[in-house]
Amino acid sequence: MNENPLVTVLIPVYNRPSVINTINSILTQSYRNLEILVIDNASTDNTVEVIKSLRDERIRLIVNENNLGQTGSMNRGLQLAKGKYIARIDSDDIATPDRIELQVKFLESNEDYVLVGSWIQYISDDDVLGGVVKTCTTDEGLRFMQTFFCGIHHPTAMYRTDIIKDIGIEYDPNISMAEDYDMWRKLLKYGKGLNIGKVLVYYRRGCNNDSIKHLKEMIQETRLVRRKVCSDLVLSDNMKKRLEKALSIAEKDRQTLIEAISYFSFMLSFFKKSIKRESPDYPILHKYIYQMSYGTCIQNSNALWALPLQLLYNSLRKKMH
Repeated sequence: MNENPLVTVLIPVYNRPSVINTINSILTQSYRNLEILVIDNASTDNTVEVIKSLRDERIRLIVNENNLGQTGSMNRGLQLAKGKYIARIDSDDIATPDRIELQVKFLESNEDYVLVGSWIQYISDDDVLGGVVKTCTTDEGLRFMQTFFCGIHHPTAMYRTDIIKDIGIEYDPNISMAEDYDMWRKLLKYGKGLNIGKVLVYYRRGCNNDSIKHLKEMIQETRLVRRKVCSDLVLSDNMKKRLEKALSIAEKDRQTLIEAISYFSFMLSFFKKSIKRESPDYPILHKYIYQMSYGTCIQNSNALWALPLQLLYNSLRKKMH
């Protein structure tokens, strides 16, 4: 067992023997001074036996006596972590060989940063690679993204352990699907964050993905955290009122056409006031504003006026592909 690792790679797992592939992607990292802290959440299949079959002193397996839930398992891992940094990855994702090395180099060289993530590439259950998701590569861009949605994919995150333990930060036990969004909200009060502009994790997006299976819960919790993030913003009274109106519109199941136009107009205006055109995140966030507005007011809307726009959008996408 590695007694003095610089990095603790935290992997909670429940009934997923394929976690062996995730663990192997960490064992083969170019950076070696790490421990792999696997928290098994009282699995009822052969997951524990599969993990024990791996012979490497850097693996530390903790088996919960009772199912603590994903958030409970991660909080247990935060307390047990030995590393200066905690790197997260989920039990069905795969890290690129240089993932840990690049993130360690960044945090070692930038003490004002408490959190770093990366871009992801989707991968299916049968290991077919999909699209790349580019996220903000500046602190300014990340904070704008956090205003409306989680700015760092959880399995790509690395953050400083001393912030967690000295201040007493943990994942909110009452949030099970948007716990990462809320965690970044807390950490970003104590330093900067960004994403490295490179794919460092292959993100499993198959039928067993929890975010897909629990989509309704994810939406509800995201709205809850978003309200917390926005309440922390320092804005003029007028901008606060406009933001509150936009959030209220976004939370409705059915927007009127006027509300949809109002929402999109605010989002575009708020974005252009917040992010300079020369920022490397400008094109990423510009695309995101359009996608989020479409998803909020058209794709997920029950309004009759939205249906023909959905059909038109789907038709144009087919022609483009």
